[in-house]
Amino acid sequence: MPTNALLDASAPDLVERARGFAEAGVHAVKVKLRARDEAGFARELTALRALREALPPPFELRLDPNGAWTIPEAQEYLARLAEVAPRYVEQPVPAALLPDLGPAAVPWAADESLLLPGMPERLARAAGCAAFILKPAALGGLERALAVAAIGAAAGLDLVVTHFADGPVGLAAAAELARALPKPPLACGLEPHAGLSTYPAMAIPQRGRPGTVREAALPGLGFSEEARNRWITTD
Repeated sequence: MPTNALLDASAPDLVERARGFAEAGVHAVKVKLRARDEAGFARELTALRALREALPPPFELRLDPNGAWTIPEAQEYLARLAEVAPRYVEQPVPAALLPDLGPAAVPWAADESLLLPGMPERLARAAGCAAFILKPAALGGLERALAVAAIGAAAGLDLVVTHFADGPVGLAAAAELARALPKPPLACGLEPHAGLSTYPAMAIPQRGRPGTVREAALPGLGFSEEARNRWITTD
């Protein structure tokens, strides 16, 4: 299954890093939007224009402002982002407000909102919602994540599995969740992250070639007995 890489719109080497991922075989990037005012958003939009010029469709852009916008800001900013053709904009407004956002110029996706009681059901019916972003460690485990995925899939929404800065075991579990979904997901946020350096060194069995995760060679989460014993001893 394909995976997406993670970038920051404010990074001076945004385009170069995105090109590097594309050359390595990654076909989708998620770009964090950090700006909190109009001037900052204008700078990020300029950077995204350069990124899109360098990597036109079908290379996929996803954007994530981490719920920083008000509903009026979201409607305006989403309209301005339409020119860079994002697949979706993840969590454009705070969690509790997302069902009220409604249709916008580009599709939007739910992340933190899915943690709120009853919200997956509401968002599955919400006009404008295109995808559920599933973080099993945040949602309360694999079983709950599968239940939320089933709600989204029944409504015809796209699904994406991503991590919550998980360690090797958590990432392996998230990869197995992605394989167990009721419909094939979009490229998932399961690339290794910088925080893995704080965990005992373990190869993630589902890691395939760059930009992919795959079925592990061994049962369960795919770790060998030697790896499990080493983890326990280190812990």
